[in-house]
Amino acid sequence: MLFNIPVIIDLLSIEQGRQLMINENLRRQNAKRREFDYVVGGEVLIKNFNPSKLDPKMEVQRSPQVFERLNIRRLVPFRRV
Repeated sequence: MLFNIPVIIDLLSIEQGRQLMINENLRRQNAKRREFDYVVGGEVLIKNFNPSKLDPKMEVQRSPQVFERLNIRRLVPFRRV
């Protein structure tokens, strides 16, 4: 059964509540990230997505003469200990 009652919705409060949830989720995700600035000549690890038993999972590119265009998501910052 339907009633002819006007529905009062506070869209501004709904929008503000959603925006608060979005901001909190972004803050939580960004807190987990590590900052790293890539430099020319720096060393990185290249992810190998199809490894076999004999190949390592990641390779180190050490030769600065070799230029290869890679997706940034395939790179992992390399830090010498």
